[in-house]
Amino acid sequence: MGDATVCGRGGSLSERKARLDEKTTTAGKTNHDQDVTQAFELRHTSLAEKKKMFAENAERQKKKMSSNPFSGSFKASATPRLTKDDPNYGRPVAGSKSEGRGKRAAKMVNAEVVFLCEMIRQEGVQFEDGTAVYIIRRAISDLHSYIQ
Repeated sequence: MGDATVCGRGGSLSERKARLDEKTTTAGKTNHDQDVTQAFELRHTSLAEKKKMFAENAERQKKKMSSNPFSGSFKASATPRLTKDDPNYGRPVAGSKSEGRGKRAAKMVNAEVVFLCEMIRQEGVQFEDGTAVYIIRRAISDLHSYIQ
């Protein structure tokens, strides 16, 4: 038995794949394990499989760019036309960075509005019947400059 077998590097391709699968299942699947598995499969795939995978990625990218109005290969017919009645009209694509930025901005604005309402409630005067709180315009201007 040679050093390569002792170190776990020897054996046929199927034996090495089995050892790799055993390591990933015992250690639990993490992103690193998946990357290692993908790299292993990429090294040990045939040229035809690599060409097929490259062609699939290229086709996916081409389709994505045909619907992107800022790319050179934009095709207006490739993008679905939304009507004003569509719930996605005027909204970013779900899962995009724009959607994430919008959600974070809305969260910050909502927090500021809640903070301002709390300040008005604390500094304002409540009606006798207890229905609302009012504050004079000058006081709210002073309060607003204090908040900023």
